[in-house]
Amino acid sequence: MESGRAIQLISVDPDTGKFQIEDEAIQVLTGGSSNLSLNHSNNGLPNSDNLEENENKIAIVGIAGKYRTGKSLLMNLLSGNTENNFEVSASVKACTRGIWIYSEPITIKKEDDQIIDVYVMDSEGLGGVDKDQNYDVQTFTLAMLLSSFFIYNSTGVIDENALNSLSLVTILAQRIQNLEDEEDVVHLINHFPTFLWVLRDFVLDLRDDEGNEITPDQYLEYVLEETDREPEGHNEVRGTIKRFFPERYCATLIRPSDDERDLQNLRSDPDLLKPEFVDQINDLRNFILNQIQVKAIGDIGLTGTDYVSVVMKYVEAINSGVIPKIEDSWVAVVENQLSNGYSKGLKVYEEDMRKFEAEYIPCNEDELSKAHKGIMQAAIEIFLEITKDFDNQEKQEAYDTLQENIEQIYEAYRKANNEENEEKLTELINAMYRERILGKDFTSIDQYMKAWGEFQDAFLLQGGNLEKFSAQSCYKIWCEFSQDKIRDGCSKMERKVTMKSGLKEKQMEVEIDKYKTMMEVKQTDPRELEKLESEIHFLREETRKYQKIEKDLKDEVIACRELLDSKDEEIDTLNEKLTNMRRQRDKFEPPAISLEGKEPTKSRWFCMF
Repeated sequence: MESGRAIQLISVDPDTGKFQIEDEAIQVLTGGSSNLSLNHSNNGLPNSDNLEENENKIAIVGIAGKYRTGKSLLMNLLSGNTENNFEVSASVKACTRGIWIYSEPITIKKEDDQIIDVYVMDSEGLGGVDKDQNYDVQTFTLAMLLSSFFIYNSTGVIDENALNSLSLVTILAQRIQNLEDEEDVVHLINHFPTFLWVLRDFVLDLRDDEGNEITPDQYLEYVLEETDREPEGHNEVRGTIKRFFPERYCATLIRPSDDERDLQNLRSDPDLLKPEFVDQINDLRNFILNQIQVKAIGDIGLTGTDYVSVVMKYVEAINSGVIPKIEDSWVAVVENQLSNGYSKGLKVYEEDMRKFEAEYIPCNEDELSKAHKGIMQAAIEIFLEITKDFDNQEKQEAYDTLQENIEQIYEAYRKANNEENEEKLTELINAMYRERILGKDFTSIDQYMKAWGEFQDAFLLQGGNLEKFSAQSCYKIWCEFSQDKIRDGCSKMERKVTMKSGLKEKQMEVEIDKYKTMMEVKQTDPRELEKLESEIHFLREETRKYQKIEKDLKDEVIACRELLDSKDEEIDTLNEKLTNMRRQRDKFEPPAISLEGKEPTKSRWFCMF
């Protein structure tokens, strides 16, 4: 597994001076999903399709301060990593550009058993010779707003120079006050992080005016008291710090090494650090991890993907020259969590249905419907759990879309399952048809129709006894198969009877003509003539008899056809009823409809779909 390393979260375009979030940081914060990148066509939001997100909420320890004051070294030590960490050098130029994070979080478990991934974030030093004040304000604003625990790093005591270094907070305050809606101001300040002022290379004893020993926190409150003897600007800084950071702390650190040469090599050789300094760092690290809370917007704790959405909104606002609005970030988080809930719910449904398909399909349609509803219930519960922190129209729309897409997927499974079932039923009915109908020679319509009736009973019994075929499926296949076959059989029987009747009639006409000829030859013998006339009369009666039989058979065929045709409307009605029954059965949380022990109505004319 690749070890952690410092990666850039926000860089600055050298040509435009605009801030931009780096794709690599997106990959790290969202759990490494390869398809996540900055998607400018989606309102600057990350593309969350097929998202594989780390479920842990995150917290950010950020830092700001003047350049060349040891910020990066401090963040390296707090991260607990000594390799591939934030750059530290001995030059007079700022070595950190933009904002960076360490790729491997510190995973902690809070008292409420919540698992939090804590990321350490380093920012470019303030007051660099090649940067102006506006750039410093922008960098400070981003570092502060993106943190849930914010460290301001300075050296020595909090004096006039130290307060001067924080004068940019008053500029930030002025820009915040320029927000048109006072509610936006309140929301923004309420989302400011916990504040920790770290005093580096601190060697003084902390005592009050009476000489009593005090804590670093008490020292901070003491120096933040506004007095008449201080310059007005310093009092404004004090007031702004107290307003912006109601939860604030202070910590002091001794010099990490007394040897100037060692200070230049601390990044490569941490063993050069004073043991007392290392103890202070460990205490500070434990304090921060105990105090830190999940980065949140409103009441919603952020995951890595939520955080990326917020970063993009903040960067977009800063690049536009305005102070970020919490409302915009809230919308981004809501959109991301809805997308996340939708994606995870749909993924669960797809995966579980694939497992069911591999093990059970083809199956009885009722069993498929039961599995669908159970899996859908699980998918919906996942969606509702992920989106439980809010309830709005967008959530309802995402919920409806999830249900609609699940129903579409289910309909594809149902269709495929039915096709496979129907294929097997078709094989069965064709085999029985060859045995019971096709291989027989029927001499009458009654005989033919009786055979079909026995065929129907045998097929429905045999098909219905197979567990994977429902009674509805068997009837559907029967009707689709039998209707045309019966019509075709009736037509063939009609042709056969007509042909035989016509042939017999012609034969009788030949016999009559033969007897007439014989009568002409034997005119002189009255007895022979009487006999021939009797034969001719018999033949004529037989001809009329066969003509009547032919007519009756044709009438039967016509009646059969008319009866079959009259069933078309009934078939359509039954089809519609079955469709409605299926919809009711497959509906999410439907009323209880039990078909157990009930047989669909049978028609001796084989016409139920």
